[in-house]
Amino acid sequence: MSRRRMMFTKKKESAINWLGYVAEGLIACFDGEYNTRAGSNSTSKTWEDLSGNDNDATFTRISKGSNYMILYDDDHYGGNLLRNLSSKTELTVEVVFKPNAGETGFTLLTVNSSYFLFVAGTQLFLYGSTQQPWYIDGYEALTSLSVRYGTSPSLTEVRLNNSLAQRKGTADYWGIWSYPQIGSREGYTPTNSPGNKFAGNIYSIRVYDRALTKEEIDINYANDKKRFGI
Repeated sequence: MSRRRMMFTKKKESAINWLGYVAEGLIACFDGEYNTRAGSNSTSKTWEDLSGNDNDATFTRISKGSNYMILYDDDHYGGNLLRNLSSKTELTVEVVFKPNAGETGFTLLTVNSSYFLFVAGTQLFLYGSTQQPWYIDGYEALTSLSVRYGTSPSLTEVRLNNSLAQRKGTADYWGIWSYPQIGSREGYTPTNSPGNKFAGNIYSIRVYDRALTKEEIDINYANDKKRFGI
């Protein structure tokens, strides 16, 4: 199976101030409305990074909605891991998404072997500074998810539509391959079953190489809410 490259490498500071999101520390930005740097392209299979770092992602099965990208349980694999993040103890990942009806176990995003977001039922499983699952009931609708990985599990914060999610105990599960991926995962779920690729709509993805402040998260959420009608 060929692997399509999605290399996350920080080249320069973000140049997406016109979109209204926090720019400092932004290493990757995928937007459902402006899916290419030239604007909206209804036929492109490459979802282009707007952060200024050229971390483009090419898919086999992807299509363009009005302000979102439609993923079809895609076979998509990334390239090199985010090497400049491998030693980071703080990170922020923000995703606006809506899964297809009946989707109860899927990967939203894999940054590298140290950070991923996996949904199982009403729980979000994180890997990074914490291996604890979180309650995220209600994600079947259009949802804004913000995950701030802190320097310790106690500093890690999960927000669902800008409201704090509750932590739920602990969990042990297998790790993940080091390839950055959007909506697909080569590895194992918490119950050790392979696959679990995302099928549905993704409106926005942002990856920061630092922990955003609450004020910055508020800014980004307000922008997502206005743009996508959350």
